[in-house]
Amino acid sequence: METVVVCVLGYKEFGRCVAHALEMDLIGVGDSWGEALEVLKGVIDAQIACAKELGDDSMIFSPAPPHLFKRFKEAQKAQLLSLACQQAESPAPKFWSNALTVQRRLDQPALATA
Repeated sequence: METVVVCVLGYKEFGRCVAHALEMDLIGVGDSWGEALEVLKGVIDAQIACAKELGDDSMIFSPAPPHLFKRFKEAQKAQLLSLACQQAESPAPKFWSNALTVQRRLDQPALATA
């Protein structure tokens, strides 16, 4: 199995949940945080499959803009502080941080094209 771990910044946009893989500048969108992460896993898998099919590893990592990495660090800090303070009622955060692990079998074929 190949394993990829990426930093994910989560936020709401137009009422939908967005999961943004920062090292790859890819997004998944859904009605819930879990759905957005699942979509993002599929997008990451498709990007890796395409890069393998074309023999171009440079397609795999293409970082998001620096301001998104800054937001990720700010969200991470806020989450850690909220754990430390254990605030019962805190406002909903604008951004979430998470690490996403995507696994792919080495022998898995590239995605079929239409």
